[in-house]
Amino acid sequence: EEEDHYLEDHGAYLVLEPEAWASLGHRSAPPQEARTKGRARVSVRCLFFEPDDESIPILRFPFASMHILDPAEDRQAFVVRTELFAELHADAPFVFHSARRLAEGAGAWTVEVALQHTPLAQLLPVLERLRTISALRRPELAVDALVQEREATFCFDTSWLEDLVSENVIAECRVRRITPLVAAPGVVVLTDRNLYFQCMHTVESEPQQRWPVGAIHRSERKRYLLRHTALEVRFRAPGAAGTGAAGALRGGLTGGAEG
Repeated sequence: EEEDHYLEDHGAYLVLEPEAWASLGHRSAPPQEARTKGRARVSVRCLFFEPDDESIPILRFPFASMHILDPAEDRQAFVVRTELFAELHADAPFVFHSARRLAEGAGAWTVEVALQHTPLAQLLPVLERLRTISALRRPELAVDALVQEREATFCFDTSWLEDLVSENVIAECRVRRITPLVAAPGVVVLTDRNLYFQCMHTVESEPQQRWPVGAIHRSERKRYLLRHTALEVRFRAPGAAGTGAAGALRGGLTGGAEG
């Protein structure tokens, strides 16, 4: 969604109550296994579950609709009680499921998410903070503070350098790589041999991209959101960056300063 920000993801299992499974249009019964394996993805506004089983749609649970977010007893899991969730389809309209459709007295859907590797104590405070932010009248300032706090702690992984011994880092700064519909936060690093971009999030197909300095054809400042805060880099070799261009990198190569 517009103004939403992707934060993190974790391996997890999802357990939905039978009524919730039955409400999914293309399934009349839950899977054979009680738990469905996939990824729990967290954004500022919603908790998503992306199943490994492609026959099951991606499910979205808005924080603003959650009533309860508690750890499950004796398990590395948490339980969510929510008034609303949606199933997301790539080739069909989203389907929204409201608790009002449940039998009288139920009041909310019950969802359990069991984490595979992430400690519950690491993720649950993040989710509670996001649920608190969603209840604010004007959450923009709190959202901005959270996003800036996350981005400030992200650093380039020097193990991605082509030559760990002799390659020298010249400049490093936090940027956003601008592509259609996406502004991906990350770090750009310029060395005496290569230009690197490491994305902050794991949604990218490759966590790090590299272009030889010798392949750079030209770079020029561009407008982004009506301000001269972007740098576009183009390469001589058409295949150097997939489409022949690295895209626009917000912040340039001056320590992330804008302007």
